[in-house]
Amino acid sequence: MKVRLVAPALLLVFAFALTGCGVIYSKQHYGSPGTRSISADATKADVFANLGQPNAIYRHGEDEVFVYKYAEGENILGLVSKIRREDTVVIMDNTGAVRWVQKVPVGRGLTILSGPALDATHPVRTSTLLFEPENYSVSEEK
Repeated sequence: MKVRLVAPALLLVFAFALTGCGVIYSKQHYGSPGTRSISADATKADVFANLGQPNAIYRHGEDEVFVYKYAEGENILGLVSKIRREDTVVIMDNTGAVRWVQKVPVGRGLTILSGPALDATHPVRTSTLLFEPENYSVSEEK
């Protein structure tokens, strides 16, 4: 009778060990969440106050484009992991007023049986979290 109870218990312990060292549930939110909104005609100060420092700044003529990355992840028992990325793009004119704001769905993913060798922040990779701002310049066509 005791042998019948030991085998399933060992199988359960082994299954937890393979699924991410016993993670039961984790949820991650990284970057500037898309839940905050910026309206047209807001100022650059409004954008910084609500969304913080952008991940990337692009310049085209006198206009500036701010890109705010946002990633959201979920891990259940190390068996199922999901990720979704949605960036917010803000275009500012030469007076510092917001001309256009849009949320851009960049991608989503699903992993089944995510093992213990993956990042602790899985499904969001550590390299995603340790970003450096990227600044680019777009040359105008002649």
